[in-house]
Amino acid sequence: MATVVAKYHQVERLASAAVEKFGRIDTWVDGASCGPARCTANG
Repeated sequence: MATVVAKYHQVERLASAAVEKFGRIDTWVDGASCGPARCTANG
């Protein structure tokens, strides 16, 4: 599921979908980088 981590509602949607499918989240790793100028994911 494509998610912009700078948008809280999209992260909530992703987490809800994961919990619905798998029952729980054991570990959450955020590989995106956010700074004052911009946010990027995967490079």
